[in-house]
Amino acid sequence: MSFNTHSMTNIFWPVGGGDEIGASSYFLQLEDQKILLDAGVRFQDELAYPEYEILYQNNVLDGLWELSAILLSHAHLDHTGCLPWVAQHAGGVPIYATAATLDLLSLLLNNAREESIACTDYKKDLLEQAIAKTNIVKPFEPFWINDIQVTFFPSGHILGACAIFLETKDLHVLFTGDFTNFDQCTALALDLPDHLQVDVLITESTYGYSNRVAPSQVDTERLVLVRNIAHVLEHGKVLIPAFAIGRSQEIARVLAEAMLAGSLSPCSVYVAGLAIQASDIYEKYGIPIFNEHIQRAPPDFYQHVESFHGIILCSSGMLKENTFSAKYAQKMLSDPQSAIFFTGYLDEESPGKRLNALKEHQGKKFYIQNTDVLVQANISTFQLSAHTDCQGIRRLIQKYKPKKVIFVHGFPKNGGRTNIFYQTLEEFGSEIDIYQACNGNPIVL
Repeated sequence: MSFNTHSMTNIFWPVGGGDEIGASSYFLQLEDQKILLDAGVRFQDELAYPEYEILYQNNVLDGLWELSAILLSHAHLDHTGCLPWVAQHAGGVPIYATAATLDLLSLLLNNAREESIACTDYKKDLLEQAIAKTNIVKPFEPFWINDIQVTFFPSGHILGACAIFLETKDLHVLFTGDFTNFDQCTALALDLPDHLQVDVLITESTYGYSNRVAPSQVDTERLVLVRNIAHVLEHGKVLIPAFAIGRSQEIARVLAEAMLAGSLSPCSVYVAGLAIQASDIYEKYGIPIFNEHIQRAPPDFYQHVESFHGIILCSSGMLKENTFSAKYAQKMLSDPQSAIFFTGYLDEESPGKRLNALKEHQGKKFYIQNTDVLVQANISTFQLSAHTDCQGIRRLIQKYKPKKVIFVHGFPKNGGRTNIFYQTLEEFGSEIDIYQACNGNPIVL
């Protein structure tokens, strides 16, 4: 099959992250400029990288060196994990990201390389070259990629995350990346000008096809989490597996504010693993994390965790094998006085998802760290994920009334009680062209 791009000016082509969460990477041709939005990896699939080959097979590109630019929305590995590989094959193509995103992705990519996470089998020099090619972007300050004006706008989600707005003389495209439409403790809500003219909206749909607590309930969910932690701490300890970047810092701030307000008695909170370095970066950008109660875990803390009484906050958020959270979980699962509390997204194939499925079945065994462990601890989930919900996406569409909406970064096959595609079609179908992206399938803009 061959796709003739010469017969059209503007196309959007998801090479990963279209109808999935993972490997987010989107090719965008605007007039004669060719842009790549994000360059992520999959965590559970043998095919870790996006399928860039489909662009070559369809004569869209001869190679990544033909790109005009690579734009990064934020640092999470499902959006940046294959950046060193992409940068190597793209030659001198410039990369653009915020300063905070660059600091965080450098931390994540170095850690992924050292621990061989998600097939990130590149050498250190490739990572260093990718970092060196990255240009720092300041939010709200436009810059030019040839004839395209580009502006980054804060999107919430995590430190440094931005939506990306691209303007040609005839077409205005907004790519949200991952975003929140509500304030968190560590990141304010998506911050877009009211006057933007948006012709094409490319938006995440992480919770567009699932059962998600509405943003209006997030404050309540935080209170419920704190109450449950306080109850467990009467006799045991709490492990909170969390993403090293974003979720760990958010929970740390929630706990600090709860202690300050008196809803949680002062207690020891140890931040462990990669979350320590990530928290240091947050503090560099003026977001305090550590204090007299929330501290960096000592180097030998793992050896003495049985006698610890308090909260452990560490990655991975999904209990991936050989991570700090998996090692602590192995020691705590058989303790009926302790608890493991999830607070964010769990991939369908992740160990965390499998353990969460056992929360109503104490006494069963769970395989973790090459061992079968009896599940006696309290297993619970609290929905504090840093993504907007279905209603938030629809409000964004209502605000800007684009001509086209393209949903990416979601699982349309999930079959939750919400379905962002059909709900948007029902509400706006006569006014807006609505698309669910599918990996490998181009959409003419």
